[in-house]
Amino acid sequence: MFSNLFKPKKKAVSLPSPVPVVAAGTPPAMPAPVHAPADDFIVSPGTVTVVRAVKIRKAKPATNADVVSITQPGTVISVSGYTKNGEKVEGNSKWYKDNDGNWFWSGVVGDLIIQQPQSSFKLTYVQFTEAAAILDVEIAAIKAVNTVESSGNGFLPDGRPKILFEGHIFWKELKHVNIDPVPLQAGNEDILYSKWDIDLVRPYYKMDQYQRLEKAKRINEDAALKSASWGAFQILGANHTACGYDDVRNFVIAQNLAAGQLKCFCQFLKSSRLDAKLRNLDWAGFAMGYNGASYAKNKYDVKLESAYDNFKA
Repeated sequence: MFSNLFKPKKKAVSLPSPVPVVAAGTPPAMPAPVHAPADDFIVSPGTVTVVRAVKIRKAKPATNADVVSITQPGTVISVSGYTKNGEKVEGNSKWYKDNDGNWFWSGVVGDLIIQQPQSSFKLTYVQFTEAAAILDVEIAAIKAVNTVESSGNGFLPDGRPKILFEGHIFWKELKHVNIDPVPLQAGNEDILYSKWDIDLVRPYYKMDQYQRLEKAKRINEDAALKSASWGAFQILGANHTACGYDDVRNFVIAQNLAAGQLKCFCQFLKSSRLDAKLRNLDWAGFAMGYNGASYAKNKYDVKLESAYDNFKA
């Protein structure tokens, strides 16, 4: 807080400017449009996912601009940046500009995923080596987990982190914030169920996971973010504290870089003491702690050992 020991200086009083004389018959100058093309444009290349149908508008960030097209929910739009000085809609004046120079209101799309250099998406040999030293495990063991969890790549083709949304976790997380999931289940069966069952979730896993996440965020954002597994090592957002983040949103931001995903993995293994299991190549023990009690149903431990053997060959 600022100290009140110092009294503010009196503002200088300025005299009004003389009124300009307008010649007879000269029309008065027209006021500048309120929503002219934004002059405070912030360059921030990336992508956003449409949550509700959005009108793409021409020339300026305002609702009176011509509609170029209407984009449906689930569509990923590439943007060049945004302005926070567009027309205020529902208290929000942030508008995005797409790569064609058109504008759309931010209130109907998800968070901006900032475009990173391609080099930020791929883990390097040096990074694997450093992580192996931190955990005191073999590089092949880390690569085995990376391969089984995400096929060795923590990102989608559009640069967003790979995620898998878990409806049974969302059920629990809503209860943690005193929201009863039962009355919310109708119409949300694809994102909200009390128990995990492979026959139930298999079709949901084949859906667009970001569409499922955005749908859940409309119920409760933090609970939704905690209910997805993120990145190359598919760490659940609910484990953000074990990864060194007090806030799940900061954990999610870290997933936008391969280095951030690897750092979370190292911290999570240390916090949960699974580094010893990986160090000793105790695949069943590691699988139990990392994948859960049902790991044997999908042969998670067998897959880890097989991947490890391939890297050691």
